[in-house]
Amino acid sequence: MKKWSTMPETQFLKIFFSFFSLSFLIAAFFMPDRGEMLTGLWRIFSSPAKAPTNYFSVGGYAATFLNMALVGLIALGLFVILMLIMVITSFFSLFFQKLFYKFTPLPEGELRDRLMGLFAAHGYTAKEIYVMNASKRTTRANAFCTGLGKGKKIALFDNLVEGYTEDEITAVFAHELGHAKHRDTLKLVGLQAIIYAAMSLLITFMLTSETVSLALGFDTYNAAGAFIALSAVVLGPVMTILMAPINILSRRFERAADTFAVDNGLGDPLVDALTRLHRDSLADLNPHPFLSAIGDSHPTLGERIQVVRSAQEKRGERPPAA
Repeated sequence: MKKWSTMPETQFLKIFFSFFSLSFLIAAFFMPDRGEMLTGLWRIFSSPAKAPTNYFSVGGYAATFLNMALVGLIALGLFVILMLIMVITSFFSLFFQKLFYKFTPLPEGELRDRLMGLFAAHGYTAKEIYVMNASKRTTRANAFCTGLGKGKKIALFDNLVEGYTEDEITAVFAHELGHAKHRDTLKLVGLQAIIYAAMSLLITFMLTSETVSLALGFDTYNAAGAFIALSAVVLGPVMTILMAPINILSRRFERAADTFAVDNGLGDPLVDALTRLHRDSLADLNPHPFLSAIGDSHPTLGERIQVVRSAQEKRGERPPAA
């Protein structure tokens, strides 16, 4: 059995929801009124939804525990659906991008050979390298790779291919390869799942707490409508706070990916590419430290250049700073 400290967050949540449901299901069959379990459950479902509803008095103890077991199963189902959506959007983004952009194979040549060689050197297989006509919507230059396992598909913005040198393009791609090598997308998806689960639990608590629900005016309400209404009000400010840990982790991943590019001998072209990327995207070069710490998923340009130079010094590619 896996240790709790090494178990993926998504697997832990699945086990938690399953254990939650199973515990209440077992408890329901040990209640003295278990013979009226199903009829009591129907009374709970058909009774007016008022906050707080005393399920024990409406449907009995066995029916209440069975209802909680069903709630756990529903939560597990919603969690699995949410995870599928995030996995699909994260790993199969190329499929959805093709609905809005044109993708053409990168022509044979030195650039294609360099990208293929870089992929192969780290144990990956590039199924195809595409050029995406992003210039019809943006001046930004970017690259990304997508796909599960060792087989990846690569997409380069046409702005990147047409406006940057081969060294700079290779450096940008090496950065993206670093994300794939470190499994950064999978880690962020797991953390986002925990954040969304915490958000759902918070709103559920607000709906089921007598003090909170009455203070918000929900003396009589439709549960689904109230959940949507509270989500609209609470989601913005609370998610700003809850997303801060994700942004901190994301900036850490960005620094590691930059270091990965340096380890492949692409430090100087990466600095050149990052400088041009920030210029082309009109990025803020000096954001407020507090706002950057909370809301930015990437370090500032100055911080990223410092990371690259420090990594080069450790590799002996540059003399130590005075």
